[in-house]
Amino acid sequence: MGEVLFDGVQILMFENDLTIGGIDYYGSDSGGDPGAYFDDVCFGPGWELSLTNCENFDALTVGGLVADQLGSPWNTWSGTSADDATVSDMYSNSPDNSFVVDAGTVDLIYEFGAAPIATGQWLYSNYIYVPTGYSGYFNVQTDPVPGVAWNLDLYFDDGGDGHFDGQSTETFTYAQDTWIFVQIDYDLDAGFGQVLFDGVLVLEFVNELTIGGIDYYGADSGGDPGAYYDDVCFGPGWVITGIEDEGAIAENNTTLFPNPATDRVTIRSNNIIDEVLIYNNMGQLVFSGPVNDDQIMVNTSTYVTGMYIVQVRTGTAVEVRKLIIE
Repeated sequence: MGEVLFDGVQILMFENDLTIGGIDYYGSDSGGDPGAYFDDVCFGPGWELSLTNCENFDALTVGGLVADQLGSPWNTWSGTSADDATVSDMYSNSPDNSFVVDAGTVDLIYEFGAAPIATGQWLYSNYIYVPTGYSGYFNVQTDPVPGVAWNLDLYFDDGGDGHFDGQSTETFTYAQDTWIFVQIDYDLDAGFGQVLFDGVLVLEFVNELTIGGIDYYGADSGGDPGAYYDDVCFGPGWVITGIEDEGAIAENNTTLFPNPATDRVTIRSNNIIDEVLIYNNMGQLVFSGPVNDDQIMVNTSTYVTGMYIVQVRTGTAVEVRKLIIE
């Protein structure tokens, strides 16, 4: 596999069947008079590319419909365009488009696969933007066919309050008028799930159900629906070794420095670190490794600028931290 990013935004993922040997900077005039400048050229170890499926909606026509333009794995509850979501350029996390769920008739479905998933570790992520005066809602379905059962519901009410439903009924707060990075990790083998907002763990729950897809619905229970979604991804997740209470998590006291970082970051814990995983903002694993020490230094010189999620496992406890690369 190969991947191309501009300013940290993935613009291309492709199948690569060839070797690599070098770079050729050539004064080609096919696009106009050549005159480009190049700086800060680097080459070194990269990251593992998974078959993560991501969609940023930037190639879609604004004002058009999401499932109508993308097709499978995007669908609607009814199977028709009557409840499809609209592509918008009003707000976007990665330029220039997102989609908006702004009415009860919107019921967009993102299918994880052809059948319910019952094993393995899987990570779903999206960015959500809820303007003041509006609310947002989406849920995890147990089956790619909508309506079989609900795994977990997320309600973002107008005013900054929110709550979960389904396998958890915990509450949370969030900031309106800003993009929030939502990650839902399922360890289906262990029977656990986690939800993170901007890299901060907000929920751990026991999961007894399969997963099949996401339902973006214009629920009005928390106010007028009007949430925007961008950079939706689904792919390999991480192992959850157990659900820890807040005291156990805080006791490990994992720190990252410097943060923001450039060429390297040191990860330190009060306990022996067993494993470190680092994910980029598209949910892709860019670093993994056993440690068996209370600290590790990771070379980040080849990382693109942006936000990363660092998962640190110490014994049975798992901590998650947000890392910024400048």
